[in-house]
Amino acid sequence: MSAIARYKKKGGFTQLLELIETSGVSKQEKFLSLIEAESPAWARAIREKMLSVDKIFAASDEVIKEIFTDLKELTIATASFGFGPEKLDKIMKNMGHTKQRKIQEQINLIKPGDGEITTSYIQIFAEI
Repeated sequence: MSAIARYKKKGGFTQLLELIETSGVSKQEKFLSLIEAESPAWARAIREKMLSVDKIFAASDEVIKEIFTDLKELTIATASFGFGPEKLDKIMKNMGHTKQRKIQEQINLIKPGDGEITTSYIQIFAEI
């Protein structure tokens, strides 16, 4: 059976896109390679539409502030282990001093695993 056959019905593309977006990085790559083998056009379309950390950080400071202001400090701190200091700096410059301090405290306290980092990304994507 085709990997994407069940998603070719109405609304199926969106379901597949959400499934891939909410998967870990290794699972995303597996899904995309299966789809690529079956339909390069679908794989291209999914890659174009798929939310990613890079797409989020390509947005303006105003958008970054809107996305991250309502997120919990722990979520931001956990995600920062996956996207690095330059992206964390972009978030921090758009936060108040109190929230910056709370995020930094969480970063100093936690040592998240890959699953926790992926979960924090999903929480960020859900905010969008």
